[in-house]
Amino acid sequence: MTNSIFETIKNNITRLFIFYVPEILYDFIQDSIYRDIVPKQDINTVAFMDRDRKTSVAPARFQKYTLLEKSSIFEENIFALLDAKETLSKAQFEHLLKKYWEHLDSYTTLSQWMHDNIHECIHLPSESIVELFAIQKQLFENHRNLVIEKYGNPISNERIRLFKERMEKQMDSPNFKVTVPILLAPTPPIKKSPEPRKKKKELITDEEVDKMLLETVFNVLY
Repeated sequence: MTNSIFETIKNNITRLFIFYVPEILYDFIQDSIYRDIVPKQDINTVAFMDRDRKTSVAPARFQKYTLLEKSSIFEENIFALLDAKETLSKAQFEHLLKKYWEHLDSYTTLSQWMHDNIHECIHLPSESIVELFAIQKQLFENHRNLVIEKYGNPISNERIRLFKERMEKQMDSPNFKVTVPILLAPTPPIKKSPEPRKKKKELITDEEVDKMLLETVFNVLY
Protein backbone atom coordinates (compact mmCIF):
# COMPACT_ATOMS: atom_id res chain seq x y z
CA MET A 1 0.00 0.00 0.00
CA THR A 2 2.83 2.39 0.88
CA ASN A 3 4.46 1.82 -2.50
CA SER A 4 1.16 2.46 -4.29
CA ILE A 5 0.66 5.79 -2.49
CA PHE A 6 4.25 6.78 -3.14
CA GLU A 7 4.08 6.01 -6.86
CA THR A 8 0.91 8.10 -7.18
CA ILE A 9 2.18 11.20 -5.40
CA LYS A 10 5.65 10.88 -6.94
CA ASN A 11 4.26 10.70 -10.48
CA ASN A 12 1.97 13.64 -9.75
CA ILE A 13 5.06 15.82 -9.34
CA THR A 14 5.82 15.59 -13.05
CA ARG A 15 2.26 15.84 -14.35
CA LEU A 16 1.76 19.16 -16.19
CA PHE A 17 5.47 19.93 -16.09
CA ILE A 18 7.42 22.20 -18.46
CA PHE A 19 11.15 21.66 -18.76
CA TYR A 20 14.28 21.65 -20.89
CA VAL A 21 17.61 19.84 -20.66
CA PRO A 22 20.65 21.41 -22.33
CA GLU A 23 22.76 18.82 -24.11
CA ILE A 24 25.90 19.60 -22.14
CA LEU A 25 24.10 18.79 -18.87
CA TYR A 26 22.46 15.57 -20.05
CA ASP A 27 25.16 13.14 -18.88
CA PHE A 28 25.54 15.13 -15.68
CA ILE A 29 21.80 14.91 -14.95
CA GLN A 30 21.78 11.20 -15.77
CA ASP A 31 24.01 10.75 -12.74
CA SER A 32 21.45 12.44 -10.47
CA ILE A 33 17.89 11.98 -9.23
CA TYR A 34 16.71 13.62 -12.48
CA ARG A 35 17.92 10.71 -14.61
CA ASP A 36 15.69 9.87 -17.57
CA ILE A 37 13.61 13.01 -17.14
CA VAL A 38 13.83 13.19 -20.92
CA PRO A 39 14.89 10.64 -23.51
CA LYS A 40 18.10 11.38 -25.36
CA GLN A 41 16.28 12.57 -28.48
CA ASP A 42 14.41 15.28 -26.54
CA ILE A 43 17.38 17.20 -25.19
CA ASN A 44 17.86 20.82 -26.30
CA THR A 45 14.09 21.21 -26.55
CA VAL A 46 11.52 22.90 -24.35
CA ALA A 47 8.98 20.19 -23.62
CA PHE A 48 5.75 19.72 -21.72
CA MET A 49 4.63 16.64 -19.79
CA ASP A 50 0.85 16.28 -19.73
CA ARG A 51 -1.45 14.71 -17.13
CA ASP A 52 -0.60 11.26 -18.46
CA ARG A 53 3.11 12.13 -18.20
CA LYS A 54 3.49 12.00 -21.95
CA THR A 55 6.05 14.41 -23.33
CA SER A 56 5.14 16.82 -26.10
CA VAL A 57 6.89 19.70 -27.83
CA ALA A 58 3.73 20.95 -29.55
CA PRO A 59 3.33 24.70 -28.95
CA ALA A 60 -0.39 24.31 -28.27
CA ARG A 61 0.44 22.46 -25.05
CA PHE A 62 2.36 25.43 -23.61
CA GLN A 63 -0.68 27.12 -22.08
CA LYS A 64 -0.86 29.07 -18.82
CA TYR A 65 -4.28 27.74 -17.83
CA THR A 66 -3.05 24.15 -18.28
CA LEU A 67 -0.02 24.68 -16.06
CA LEU A 68 -2.15 26.38 -13.39
CA GLU A 69 -4.02 23.08 -12.96
CA LYS A 70 -0.82 21.89 -11.28
CA SER A 71 -2.04 23.42 -8.02
CA SER A 72 -4.98 20.98 -7.94
CA ILE A 73 -2.58 18.07 -8.49
CA PHE A 74 -0.44 19.21 -5.56
CA GLU A 75 -3.62 19.49 -3.49
CA GLU A 76 -4.37 15.85 -4.32
CA ASN A 77 -0.94 14.97 -2.93
CA ILE A 78 -1.65 16.84 0.31
CA PHE A 79 -4.89 14.91 0.80
CA ALA A 80 -3.10 11.65 -0.02
CA LEU A 81 -0.51 12.40 2.67
CA LEU A 82 -3.24 13.25 5.19
CA ASP A 83 -5.02 9.96 4.47
CA ALA A 84 -1.74 8.05 4.65
CA LYS A 85 -0.97 9.52 8.06
CA GLU A 86 -4.29 8.14 9.33
CA THR A 87 -3.92 4.66 7.83
CA LEU A 88 -0.19 3.90 8.00
CA SER A 89 1.94 3.23 11.02
CA LYS A 90 4.18 6.06 12.20
CA ALA A 91 7.27 4.37 10.78
CA GLN A 92 5.59 3.71 7.42
CA PHE A 93 4.33 7.28 7.12
CA GLU A 94 7.69 8.79 8.02
CA HIS A 95 9.33 6.60 5.37
CA LEU A 96 6.72 7.66 2.80
CA LEU A 97 7.15 11.33 3.69
CA LYS A 98 10.93 11.08 3.47
CA LYS A 99 10.80 9.53 0.00
CA TYR A 100 8.23 12.05 -1.22
CA TRP A 101 10.20 14.99 0.17
CA GLU A 102 13.33 13.83 -1.61
CA HIS A 103 11.57 13.97 -4.98
CA LEU A 104 9.60 17.14 -4.23
CA ASP A 105 12.67 19.02 -3.04
CA SER A 106 14.61 17.81 -6.07
CA TYR A 107 12.05 18.97 -8.62
CA THR A 108 11.51 22.24 -6.77
CA THR A 109 15.24 22.87 -7.08
CA LEU A 110 15.14 21.90 -10.75
CA SER A 111 12.20 24.26 -11.39
CA GLN A 112 14.10 27.09 -9.74
CA TRP A 113 17.21 26.35 -11.77
CA MET A 114 15.35 26.21 -15.10
CA HIS A 115 13.65 29.54 -14.38
CA ASP A 116 16.79 31.29 -13.15
CA ASN A 117 18.94 30.07 -16.08
CA ILE A 118 16.45 30.27 -18.93
CA HIS A 119 18.11 33.29 -20.53
CA GLU A 120 21.50 31.56 -20.39
CA CYS A 121 20.16 28.31 -21.84
CA ILE A 122 17.56 29.47 -24.35
CA HIS A 123 18.20 31.98 -27.08
CA LEU A 124 15.74 34.87 -26.77
CA PRO A 125 12.92 32.98 -25.02
CA SER A 126 9.45 34.42 -25.53
CA GLU A 127 7.80 36.26 -22.65
CA SER A 128 5.07 33.60 -22.49
CA ILE A 129 7.62 30.79 -22.03
CA VAL A 130 9.51 32.74 -19.35
CA GLU A 131 6.21 33.35 -17.56
CA LEU A 132 5.36 29.64 -17.60
CA PHE A 133 8.66 28.77 -15.93
CA ALA A 134 8.05 31.52 -13.35
CA ILE A 135 4.56 30.16 -12.60
CA GLN A 136 5.88 26.61 -12.27
CA LYS A 137 8.67 27.73 -9.94
CA GLN A 138 6.13 29.47 -7.68
CA LEU A 139 3.76 26.47 -7.66
CA PHE A 140 6.55 24.13 -6.56
CA GLU A 141 7.77 26.53 -3.89
CA ASN A 142 4.24 26.98 -2.53
CA HIS A 143 3.67 23.24 -2.32
CA ARG A 144 7.03 22.57 -0.69
CA ASN A 145 6.37 25.31 1.87
CA LEU A 146 2.96 23.78 2.63
CA VAL A 147 4.53 20.36 3.22
CA ILE A 148 7.06 21.97 5.57
CA GLU A 149 4.25 23.83 7.35
CA LYS A 150 2.28 20.63 7.95
CA TYR A 151 5.08 18.14 8.60
CA GLY A 152 8.22 20.16 9.23
CA ASN A 153 11.29 19.84 7.04
CA PRO A 154 11.31 16.02 6.76
CA ILE A 155 14.99 15.60 5.91
CA SER A 156 18.06 17.62 5.12
CA ASN A 157 18.36 16.79 1.44
CA GLU A 158 22.10 16.24 1.26
CA ARG A 159 21.81 14.83 -2.25
CA ILE A 160 20.31 18.07 -3.53
CA ARG A 161 22.93 20.17 -1.78
CA LEU A 162 25.72 18.18 -3.42
CA PHE A 163 23.93 18.24 -6.78
CA LYS A 164 23.62 22.04 -6.69
CA GLU A 165 27.26 22.42 -5.70
CA ARG A 166 28.40 20.21 -8.57
CA MET A 167 26.17 21.99 -11.09
CA GLU A 168 27.24 25.46 -9.97
CA LYS A 169 30.89 24.44 -10.07
CA GLN A 170 30.51 23.09 -13.60
CA MET A 171 28.63 26.18 -14.81
CA ASP A 172 31.23 28.49 -13.27
CA SER A 173 33.97 26.80 -15.24
CA PRO A 174 35.39 29.02 -18.03
CA ASN A 175 35.06 26.04 -20.38
CA PHE A 176 31.35 25.63 -19.70
CA LYS A 177 29.11 26.35 -22.66
CA VAL A 178 25.43 25.59 -22.93
CA THR A 179 24.13 24.35 -26.24
CA VAL A 180 21.12 26.53 -26.90
CA PRO A 181 17.98 24.38 -26.75
CA ILE A 182 15.51 24.62 -29.59
CA LEU A 183 12.35 26.25 -28.33
CA LEU A 184 10.20 24.86 -31.11
CA ALA A 185 11.03 23.30 -34.43
CA PRO A 186 10.93 26.07 -37.03
CA THR A 187 7.93 25.93 -39.31
CA PRO A 188 8.98 25.84 -42.96
CA PRO A 189 7.75 28.89 -44.83
CA ILE A 190 4.71 28.33 -46.99
CA LYS A 191 5.48 28.94 -50.62
CA LYS A 192 2.83 31.09 -52.19
CA SER A 193 2.00 30.67 -55.83
CA PRO A 194 2.79 33.85 -57.69
CA GLU A 195 -0.34 35.83 -58.33
CA PRO A 196 -1.12 36.41 -62.00
CA ARG A 197 -0.02 39.83 -63.03
CA LYS A 198 -2.92 42.10 -63.66
CA LYS A 199 -2.91 43.81 -67.00
CA LYS A 200 -2.51 47.48 -66.43
CA LYS A 201 -5.38 49.56 -67.63
CA GLU A 202 -4.31 51.93 -70.33
CA LEU A 203 -4.44 55.49 -69.17
CA ILE A 204 -5.87 56.68 -72.50
CA THR A 205 -6.84 54.88 -75.70
CA ASP A 206 -5.80 55.75 -79.23
CA GLU A 207 -9.37 56.70 -80.02
CA GLU A 208 -9.43 59.12 -77.08
CA VAL A 209 -6.13 60.65 -78.26
CA ASP A 210 -7.57 61.27 -81.72
CA LYS A 211 -10.69 62.83 -80.25
CA MET A 212 -8.66 65.11 -78.01
CA LEU A 213 -6.49 66.27 -80.92
CA LEU A 214 -9.50 67.04 -83.09
CA GLU A 215 -11.20 69.01 -80.34
CA THR A 216 -8.21 70.94 -78.99
CA VAL A 217 -6.10 71.47 -82.07
CA PHE A 218 -8.57 71.56 -84.95
CA ASN A 219 -11.66 72.68 -83.03
CA VAL A 220 -13.62 69.83 -84.49
CA LEU A 221 -16.35 68.44 -82.29
CA TYR A 222 -16.11 64.68 -82.39
